[in-house]
Amino acid sequence: MLERAAVAGLGGRLGRHHHPERLACSANLALTLDALGRRDEARRLRSEAVLELARLLGEDHVVVRSVRELRRAHRDLEPLAV
Repeated sequence: MLERAAVAGLGGRLGRHHHPERLACSANLALTLDALGRRDEARRLRSEAVLELARLLGEDHVVVRSVRELRRAHRDLEPLAV
């Protein structure tokens, strides 16, 4: 699954938690997992992502609102400068 690869790749580059791009990808993966019927895994992933995103970005941030409303967090991922 492409989304899982994106989460893993960003996790390797940015750290497992604490980066908004990785957390947004995790939230999007949760929506895909939910659509596939993997609701428990989806709920866990979405809960972790929204709590950390809210802590980092604030409750009113557009990404936090999207995740809370079960909408995709639209992200344009660019190659990372290292």
